[in-house]
Amino acid sequence: MPAYTITVNGTIINNSKSKYPILAYKGVIYFPMTYNYASALGLITKWNPTTGFSISKDITKSTSRSIQNLTGNNSTTKSYKAVLPIFSINVNGNQISNSLEEYPLFVFKDITYSPMTWRFAVAEFGFTTDWSDTTGFSIVSQ
Repeated sequence: MPAYTITVNGTIINNSKSKYPILAYKGVIYFPMTYNYASALGLITKWNPTTGFSISKDITKSTSRSIQNLTGNNSTTKSYKAVLPIFSINVNGNQISNSLEEYPLFVFKDITYSPMTWRFAVAEFGFTTDWSDTTGFSIVSQ
């Protein structure tokens, strides 16, 4: 779990109290694809036991402020374990080979997490991201 500040569309995330915290893996930020986070980022997520998980940019909806579920108790000094999903994953209508990805989507606390790499954050979803030692990580959806 990152110890630095994370901001989504101008809202500082209380990661230590978040039920589904934002995580980091190999230096890359991972967002939980809960309804609240996906909606705040202007994304649509769908789960189906037959077709798997899909995530896509919602071109009809403007983004909203992050609504945080602050019922968690997380520590920046503890390591957390996530697993690779066994279901299919589609991003903007295209199936990806998740097991071949350098930064694959993963599952933590039964929630699918998406990496905010350049490929996903910028190329697929059109976000603007920024990193600074003083202000931490910020993401702005378009």
